[in-house]
Amino acid sequence: KGKPLDYVLISHTHYDHIGALPFIVKRWPNVLVMGSFKAKKVFESDGAKTLIKKLGEVARDNYTDDNKINIPKDGFRIDRVLRDGEDFYIGDSYIHIIETKGHTDCSLAYVVEPDGLMFASESTGVLRGEDYMHTAILKSFDDAIKSANKCKAYKPKQLISPHYGLIPKDYINVYFDLFITQANSEKELIISCKEKGMSLVEIEKVHEDKYWSKERASAQPKAAYLENRKHTIKCVLKEYEDRSKDGKKD
Repeated sequence: KGKPLDYVLISHTHYDHIGALPFIVKRWPNVLVMGSFKAKKVFESDGAKTLIKKLGEVARDNYTDDNKINIPKDGFRIDRVLRDGEDFYIGDSYIHIIETKGHTDCSLAYVVEPDGLMFASESTGVLRGEDYMHTAILKSFDDAIKSANKCKAYKPKQLISPHYGLIPKDYINVYFDLFITQANSEKELIISCKEKGMSLVEIEKVHEDKYWSKERASAQPKAAYLENRKHTIKCVLKEYEDRSKDGKKD
C-alpha cells in the first residue's frame, strides 16, 4: 500500500489481457510498460485500439451489471521493447523473455529466474480441464507448435497457464504435448473440411459445432470466439495453400 508500481509486462495485446492498462498508467503514470515490438506497433494502430474497445464493451455487457463503465480507447503504450532471449534484471532475480508467436505475433512468455517459473502465453494454449485446452491459434499454427516446443525445451520448474493458473509440476510436459496434439487435431479438422469442398461458411459451422460450448461461453463472449474463429480458419487455410503451392513447385 502506498508503493509505486514499477513495471507492467504485456503478454500480448488482446483486450482481455490489456484492458486495464489505461487505468494502470493513469494511476501510476511513471510505470514502465514492457512488451514486444509488435505490441508497440499494435498500440499505435487506431483500428486495433477500436477493436480492443469494442470487445471490451461486449465483455462488460456480458459479465457485469454496469453498462456505464467506460472502456477507454487511449492509454495503451509500450515504453520498452523486449526481445526473444533477453534477460531483464530486477534485484537478485531476472525475467527471461521467450518470443511465442502463434496466438498473436506479439505474444511473449516470461520466466522468473532463478525460480524457473514460466508464465506461458496463449500461443501454447489455455488449459480448461485435465485433457482439454483451447488452442486459440490466430496467426500461425506452425509458429504455435514451434513456441510449444521451445517452451517445453526450456524445462520450466513451474508453469502458469493463462486463464487457468498454476499447473502441477508433473503435468508440465503433458501440458505442452496436449497443446500440440489438440492444435494438430483442430488443423486437421479444418483442412479435411476444405478438402471436402466445403465453403468458408460451412467450415465455420463445423468449427462452431466442435469448439463452441456452454463451458466456453462462461469464460469468453461469443463475439470474441467468432472473431477468433475467423482468424484461426484463415491462418490454417493460408498455411495449407502455401504448402500446396510449394508441393506443385517441387
